[in-house]
Amino acid sequence: MNSTKRRAFMTTVYAKDYDYPVESGRYQLVISQSCPFAQRTDIVRSLLGLEEIIGKSVTSPIKTDKIWDFSNQEGNKDAVLEVEYLSELYHNTDPDYEGPYSVPALVDLTTKKVVNQESLDIIKDFASRFKDLGTSQVEDLYPEDQRQAIDQCFDWVGADLIGAPAKAHKASDQAEYEQYADQFFDRLAEIDQVLADQDYLVGDHLTLADVVLYTPLVRFDTTYYTAFQVNKYRLSDFPHLWSHLQKLHQIPAFYQSTNFQAIKEGTYLGKNGRDSFGKEILPQGPVLDMWEVK
Repeated sequence: MNSTKRRAFMTTVYAKDYDYPVESGRYQLVISQSCPFAQRTDIVRSLLGLEEIIGKSVTSPIKTDKIWDFSNQEGNKDAVLEVEYLSELYHNTDPDYEGPYSVPALVDLTTKKVVNQESLDIIKDFASRFKDLGTSQVEDLYPEDQRQAIDQCFDWVGADLIGAPAKAHKASDQAEYEQYADQFFDRLAEIDQVLADQDYLVGDHLTLADVVLYTPLVRFDTTYYTAFQVNKYRLSDFPHLWSHLQKLHQIPAFYQSTNFQAIKEGTYLGKNGRDSFGKEILPQGPVLDMWEVK
């Protein structure tokens, strides 16, 4: 989402960050399994054992002209939120809001209004204010003494692992394509060097930095390599990074949130398919044996 529009919307939601109460059973997290930003929040919710504290609603993975809907649910409506379109919840919050209507969205069930829709804010909030409500014994995902380093990871993941491949895909000439493809692979090489000497991106245990690293790269084979043509190398060409991603993928919170079929459908069908490729055709592949859960 455009940052200016996002912050303008969020000022109608709360005056300062996280100005909503921490309560069990009060909130519903809306995600799409095709969206890497939404997947971040789904993983952290599970890692912290917040499944019984914060509910979850899953939209269709396919964007329509109204962006996200619940056509994948019985009666084309979410049973908890009682809406057909995510946009209805945004309009409950601000009737004049014109979009974009993004996932994830954290919804207050007492008002049916969106209280947070920035994925990084949500995962930091879950890992700080909500963590004590969870059932998991996972180590601190956002330790105070490492927050600056973790936040720096957020910045380069957004620029180099999400932004650069998308810009390569939309490049208007060869030089522009190569600039952004090189930016992506140069960053993978840097991460590989870091992980040659340590087990996690930041510190000595799993943190939000690893979660945010995982969600774009688990889409490499279905989206980046194929649809975006960012295909000079494979992830396995970066052995330390690949080993790290494989380690993360064996954790239930990670692999249970990863739906490769939904990722493909979200890339190639609906509005994304028409806008990116001028058609809606779902590829048969790729074979994804390399992501098998052992």
